Amino acid sequence: MTGIAVLEDRLGPVKRIHVREPGAGLEGVLVIDNVALGPAIGGLRMAQDVGAAECMRLARAMTLKNAAAGLAHGGGKSVIKADPRMPADRKQHLIRAFAHALRNETDYIFGHRRNLHGMGEGRDRSLGWTAGRAGGDSA
Repeated sequence: MTGIAVLEDRLGPVKRIHVREPGAGLEGVLVIDNVALGPAIGGLRMAQDVGAAECMRLARAMTLKNAAAGLAHGGGKSVIKADPRMPADRKQHLIRAFAHALRNETDYIFGHRRNLHGMGEGRDRSLGWTAGRAGGDSA
């Protein structure tokens, strides 16, 4: 068996949400793998070659990491298919559009501070773009 079906089992994922806004040039996925221990956390990956299958694998990894660390959180992951080296204003626009599209999602915590370990200043700034989900200046 190959493909996405292999990545689905009794643990999850519980949700897989595809976000596409052609006018904004946005293509992304949110996978909430498991929420048995609490709302999912897992961060955002931006890459030109990222897709749903990779997002599902990363979300599962976050489920296992969060459980092993004893966190009261499930695992999830969000991905945006784009060049991470794009200008900061364009990146901010995409991340805010993605967060806005998912603003009513309650099983995933966007921009959770626990995701900052070992990350650079640029990623810290981008977390502020998701904090208000719909926009606002929280950076």
